[in-house]
Amino acid sequence: MFNELVAAEVERRPGFDRVHMMGPSHNGTDPIEILMVGAMTIQRAYTHALVVDREALAAHQQSNVAPMATTTLRRAYETDVRPWSPPSGDRAIEFGGRMTTSTVPAGRRARPRRGAEMTTPMLDEMAVATITGYHAHVYYDAATRPAAEDLREALAARFDVELGRWHDAPVGPHPTGSYQVAFRPELFGALIPWLALNRRGLTVFVHPETGDDVADHSRHVIWLGESREIDLSVLE
Repeated sequence: MFNELVAAEVERRPGFDRVHMMGPSHNGTDPIEILMVGAMTIQRAYTHALVVDREALAAHQQSNVAPMATTTLRRAYETDVRPWSPPSGDRAIEFGGRMTTSTVPAGRRARPRRGAEMTTPMLDEMAVATITGYHAHVYYDAATRPAAEDLREALAARFDVELGRWHDAPVGPHPTGSYQVAFRPELFGALIPWLALNRRGLTVFVHPETGDDVADHSRHVIWLGESREIDLSVLE
């Protein structure tokens, strides 16, 4: 369901104007608790839909190769989008609205996701370890700059990120005014779902840092909001 919702948003389908409503169950469950659990579940589902390789999915659908289309979707939905736990035992957690770390007792290891041991990586699959960081470019213009300022303040207050300079005119491959939000890989699972739900109606262009600028700005991107044309020629 979320894959179709995100696809409609990315493709800007005519008449698409989603409205979400979530209601708690009162059958023996605390309504506040179930709302919190439900919100986190929705965030994970939305983030899974955001990482679907839509170019590959469209190609398999056009070729009517259902198994590969299903595999493309499954690969996205098997991606662990929870906050990353470093091997040293330090675990990223959210405390008081900011990200910090806690230590997992020595000898304890994170439990693998169910079914992870059954997953066979594709031969052309890139290692997630190649990602050294992420950039989120917040797009704005003169009319939406107040919203961009509000979002910038919220990001600085909530997450340990590095905020770039304001660019009121297009710069580099970006087609409009923007500023950059740089963050570590372990913040992805907390920051991107929050940003997806709290971007103030702005378009945000997210990409990893793998060392391949062209691929990072084309094949590896995640769009939050309306997608735009990126000028890859300046990266070649």
